[in-house]
Amino acid sequence: MGTRSYHQVCPLAYALDIVGERWTLLMVREMAHGPRRFSDLQRSLPGMGANLLTDRLRKLEEFGLIHQRLLPPPAASTVYELTEKGDLLRPILGALSQFGLQFMPLPPPDADSITPNSLVGILRFRFNPVASGAQAHRVELHLDSDVVFAIIEQGRIRTGYSSVDEATLVLEGDPRKLFQLFLHEITPAAAVTSENVTIKQGELAELEAFWNCFRSIE
Repeated sequence: MGTRSYHQVCPLAYALDIVGERWTLLMVREMAHGPRRFSDLQRSLPGMGANLLTDRLRKLEEFGLIHQRLLPPPAASTVYELTEKGDLLRPILGALSQFGLQFMPLPPPDADSITPNSLVGILRFRFNPVASGAQAHRVELHLDSDVVFAIIEQGRIRTGYSSVDEATLVLEGDPRKLFQLFLHEITPAAAVTSENVTIKQGELAELEAFWNCFRSIE
């Protein structure tokens, strides 16, 4: 990125010179859902080496697509987040994700990683506004040291990485089982009974209502 170029007078070619190399758009994907620490990026991009991640972050900063920010105490951690220029990539990521859904095998192969973004993506792109109706949900999904949230209000969904105030439902479980749950490959009752998913806050009825918001659109 920056040292390799298509050398074509074309906006698409210039865009690919910046974000077209392996891993770069996946890095942007992570930051599109909120500020991410270096360690967060490493966990969500397990096949990417630390040196390459450092280099790509530096170059994205040079192009003005991301910047660093120090969180206030008690966190006091440095995070990376998209700039106003980086925000221009959001609709591109959405369009590519919708395109990729046509080719993604379901269920995913066991060898493929289920990351926090896998859950954010499946919640966002499987959301059925018709099925959700007038329901309102504030949900946290806990997987290892990561937390994913989904807020459903007025037929719309917001997702990202963090806890939410006044959560109505908090789930903890194996990432692959949570992924299968919101693909509707397993039911809430089966997931809870098998102990692959634990309801830390809320009731099974709340989970079933939330789960129904991801019913197949077809």
